[in-house]
Amino acid sequence: MTLINHGFIWQDATLTAKQRNSLIQKDAQHAFQAGMQAWEEGKPYTAHDWLERAYRLAPESGHVLFALALARRAVHDGAGAQKLLQNLVNKYDFKEGWVLLHHLWCEQGYFEGAKHALAHLLSSFSLTSDIQKIADQFCKEHSFTWCGLTEAGQVQWGGVGAGKAPILYLNHQRVALRKKGARYFCPAGWVEVEHIELVFDALFSQMV
Repeated sequence: MTLINHGFIWQDATLTAKQRNSLIQKDAQHAFQAGMQAWEEGKPYTAHDWLERAYRLAPESGHVLFALALARRAVHDGAGAQKLLQNLVNKYDFKEGWVLLHHLWCEQGYFEGAKHALAHLLSSFSLTSDIQKIADQFCKEHSFTWCGLTEAGQVQWGGVGAGKAPILYLNHQRVALRKKGARYFCPAGWVEVEHIELVFDALFSQMV
């Protein structure tokens, strides 16, 4: 029996390509599960080692990539985590990835990257409490104002110098915000509009 080394797994050379790939997928799944278990047990270095193995075996798996990015950050490999995340968010564009990328760039002192990530979060995703917290902290530290739009159509803003409500444009036409008590909302039918823009005298605006 002849053995070959394929993806760090010694295999019988008589196996078909399909059979070899199946073994690789199973080993990658095992490594991923072991890494996640170690992560949940508070063992970041063990988790990192398992997830690096899973990544070698399944380099296209979004779940593996994101988990490994978290693990790399935990073991102080911010540059390695950033490299993974930049490729991942460009391919899948998901909120959690941009949040982590923002934090990584802040930790590395890369202001423009952190600003870009936050601007993308505000312009591409509904405003949530975690995004709002990030926006408030970053903009207060750097003397900016931010604004965003919740899933329910509520306009929120904050940061340094946050005063009156931003201006709303629907399909490039200015429209009035609806005021409910101390809160402001987009008018009825806003979800069917192709282009939404909130213009504020600040760094960030919300565009959809």
